[in-house]
Amino acid sequence: GEATYSRGQLLAAARALAAALEEAGVPAGAPVAWVARNDPGMVAALLGLLIARRCVSLINPHEPPAKVAAAVRTLKASATVAVARDWTPELDAAARDTGAAAFRIELGAEPPVSARPCTERVRGHGFHAVGPDIVVELLTSGTTGEPKRLPLRADRLETGLSLGVRKDRHAPGAPAAPDLTVKRSPSLVANPMSHVGGFFRVLLSLKELRPIVLRERFRVAEFVDDMRRFRPKSVSLVPAMAAMVLEAEVPPEVFEGVILVRSGTAPLSPQIKAAFEARYGIPILSEYGASEFFGGVTVWSLGDYEAYGAAKAGSVGRPKPDVEMRITGAETGEVLGVDQVGVLNLRSPRFGPDWIATTDLASRDADGFVYIHGRSDQAIIRGGFKILPEKLAEVFRQRADVGEACVLGIKDDRLGEAPLLVVEPAAGAPPPTVEALQAFARENLAPYQAPAAYEVMAELPRTATLKVALGKLREMLSDRYRF
Repeated sequence: GEATYSRGQLLAAARALAAALEEAGVPAGAPVAWVARNDPGMVAALLGLLIARRCVSLINPHEPPAKVAAAVRTLKASATVAVARDWTPELDAAARDTGAAAFRIELGAEPPVSARPCTERVRGHGFHAVGPDIVVELLTSGTTGEPKRLPLRADRLETGLSLGVRKDRHAPGAPAAPDLTVKRSPSLVANPMSHVGGFFRVLLSLKELRPIVLRERFRVAEFVDDMRRFRPKSVSLVPAMAAMVLEAEVPPEVFEGVILVRSGTAPLSPQIKAAFEARYGIPILSEYGASEFFGGVTVWSLGDYEAYGAAKAGSVGRPKPDVEMRITGAETGEVLGVDQVGVLNLRSPRFGPDWIATTDLASRDADGFVYIHGRSDQAIIRGGFKILPEKLAEVFRQRADVGEACVLGIKDDRLGEAPLLVVEPAAGAPPPTVEALQAFARENLAPYQAPAAYEVMAELPRTATLKVALGKLREMLSDRYRF
C-alpha cells in the first residue's frame, strides 16, 4: 500500500542510522553498502549516510538475491543498510561472513533502524576504503557489460546538484542561488535509485525541498494516477517510458499544467519525439549525460526550445556552463570543425582537470547544439566500411511494426564483422517477418549497411533504466552467433 512520510520522519530515521553507524564502529568516511531499492526507507538511509559522513556505495537490488549478496561480498564494505524485503538469507550471510555491521531501515517502524542478528558491530578487517573526499560510489548502467563503480567527490556532487536547479529559462543549466522555499510541485521518480538518473533526481528533490512521489518501477497506470493527483509542472521520462505512454494512448488531459518533459539515459528517436509532442502539445527535450558525468553534460532550456526546437529536433541541447566540449577524429585525434562527426571529448571542473575522451560519437553545429551519433567503441567495420549500430537501428525503428531495434556486431570470416539486427515488435502489431525486414533493408540501405542476420524477439532484455541490455542480449544469442 501507499504511505506518506514527512521530512521530519525522514530526518529522524536518518539521524537514527547515523547514530547506529557510530555505535557499531563503522569508521568515519568508510563506504557503506546502500541497497538502493526505491523505498522511502532508503531515501532516509541516503540522508543518514551523508549526515554521518560515510560514503554511499550503491548496490543494485534488482538482481537475484545471490547476485546482490555477491555484490556486497565483492564490495566488502564495513556496513550494509537495506529495507526488510532485501534482507534475504543470502544477504544476511554475506554481512555475517564479511564481518560487517548490518542494519534494516523501515519508515513507520519503531525503531526505524535496527541491527540484523549477529551483525550489530563491525567485526572483520580489510574492508574497502575510499579517499577522504569521496562521498558516493555510483554504478554505471551496465548497458554493455558488468556495472563499474565510479567515485564521486563531495565538491563535484554539490556542483552537479547546483547545476540541476534550473532557475533561468534562457540559461541552460545555470546554477541557482539556494532557495529554501518548500516546493508544491512534486518530483515523480520511477527511475531506479541504483542508477545515476534516479539517484540524482532524489538528491536534487531533497536539495530543492521538493516532495517526492517514489515508485519502485514505471507503470503507465500508476503514472497516470500520479499525474492526475499531484499535477507536476515538469516530468522526466526516459525514451522507453515515453513510448509506453504513447502505446497506452494516455489522454492529453493527463499532462494538463505540464510545461516540459525531459528525457535522457538513451537516445530519443525522432519518431517518438514527434508523436509525443503532436499528441500532448508539450516539448520533450533530450539531454546527454553519463554516470561518469554526474549532473549531466548538455541541456535544453525552454528559451532555446522556443527559438530552435523545430530546427534542431535531433539535438541533445547545448553544453552546461561548466562544460567544455570538442570533437576529435577517431583515428587522427585532430580537433574537428562544425558539423563534423567524431569522438566527443569533455572537460569540466566536475570531472577533473583533464580532457576526457568519451566512447560517444558526436557533432556540434554552428549554434553550439550537440548531436549524438552512437558509440565509437561499437562501430562495426565490415570489409573496411564503418557501420554505426545506433544509426542502423534508427532506420528500422521507422517501421510501424517495430517497437525497438538494436544492432550488434558479429564475427564474419570474410569481412571481419557484420551487423546483426534484433527487433522487438511494436505493441499490438503483428511481428515483422525476416523477409519483410530484408526487403526494407534493400529499399533503405546501401548493400554494405544491410544486416547479415535478423532476429525478432518478443521482448528485448533491458537494464533497470529500460535501456536494452546489450551484454545480456549477446549472452542470449551466443549459441547462434560469434561476438
